[in-house]
Amino acid sequence: MNRWQDLSPRRFRRASFARGLGLHSTESVRTVPPIPSFGDLALVALAVLVAGCAPSAHDVAPDAVPSADAGEFGPLPEPDCKTHYTAYPGDCRAPAPPDPSEGILVHYGPTDYDDPKQIQEYVIQPGDEIVDCGYSTLENAEDFHYQRYDVYSRPGTHHVILTTSDATPTNGNHDACIARSHGSSLLAVVQGAVRGGEYHYPPSGKIAPENAGLATKLAPGQHIAYEIHAINATDQPLLREGWTIFQRMPADEVTATVGQIAFNGGLGMDIKPHTQAIIKNTCAVPGELGNIRVVDFFGHMHAHGQRFSAFVARTDSSGKETRTLVYESYDWELLDLLELNTLVTNPPVTYAGGTPGGMSGDLRLSPGDRLEYECAMNNTEDFDLKFAARATTGEMCNLFGSFTPGTAWTCVGY
Repeated sequence: MNRWQDLSPRRFRRASFARGLGLHSTESVRTVPPIPSFGDLALVALAVLVAGCAPSAHDVAPDAVPSADAGEFGPLPEPDCKTHYTAYPGDCRAPAPPDPSEGILVHYGPTDYDDPKQIQEYVIQPGDEIVDCGYSTLENAEDFHYQRYDVYSRPGTHHVILTTSDATPTNGNHDACIARSHGSSLLAVVQGAVRGGEYHYPPSGKIAPENAGLATKLAPGQHIAYEIHAINATDQPLLREGWTIFQRMPADEVTATVGQIAFNGGLGMDIKPHTQAIIKNTCAVPGELGNIRVVDFFGHMHAHGQRFSAFVARTDSSGKETRTLVYESYDWELLDLLELNTLVTNPPVTYAGGTPGGMSGDLRLSPGDRLEYECAMNNTEDFDLKFAARATTGEMCNLFGSFTPGTAWTCVGY
């Protein structure tokens, strides 16, 4: 029985993607094969950004996933949850399917909760860390446009990434994101700690007038790769599962496209034990993009990241350089999305001032202008920290966001 499609509306506990995680254990990491690199720079950037460095058997740090009792780092209590259809926490995270006239639901996880074998394919044991992709084909018969989306995840979820794929794997199939490497384009990114929860885009709930006509398009019968990076920091098995609802935007209201920003820095990082380092990356607006407006962005680090700072750098016609701080974030567990529009006022920031926030209003860039960013890392471990999709024993220095007009702006830094 495909119960998740038939769930009635229920109350949800809004759990942040950003709550508590311990940082010590001697448990080993469950491994999945690494994702192959793509054929050109744009796809290489996407592959690495969204899990190209999944743990491998020969690349496991001595300290892997934290192990802790469920009370300290386990699932958030769900006192309002009255329906239980599995033996795992998070049953009440499942949303009711939207009316097809209002949205499309994309699902990662088991489709038959009465099939023990299928359930076991998605179980993550205590101390394990897994990155993989589930695949589905949407049932839309015509182009589908969206500018809002909602993500729901069971406990144990660190990040969620949705991409398109030209491959056609069977609905419900999942692998180490290999099939995704065919014609991928980024749709949505949600990061956090390990407790899953709900995320609604845009987080302010506001659509500014200048953004009213912006949308992302899904082609008829679009193939979707749904990546989940799961970490079980509890003492009980967890079920890996997630749901995303893309809210329909009428086609006659669409006036421009939204492109995705996908940067990653520090691919060659090697931070020695008990040392600190600043990982930097510089990403210039390519000439082919022309003049763009950045709609929003956020920084992504792992557990040893202490500060994420971003700047806009420009060179005027006389050769004079300017560099302006536009973003600061300090908590690796939070998705500090900086919305840049006329309705949202962000907290002002100073460099390394300890307050998250950033600029407000329009951020317009021209070819050659640069987004520069840095991640302050503190390696408190007894092993080297390298770029890897391991939340507590590997690091990343990535920047995600959106801009208009365009389709994709990617950048790789070592």
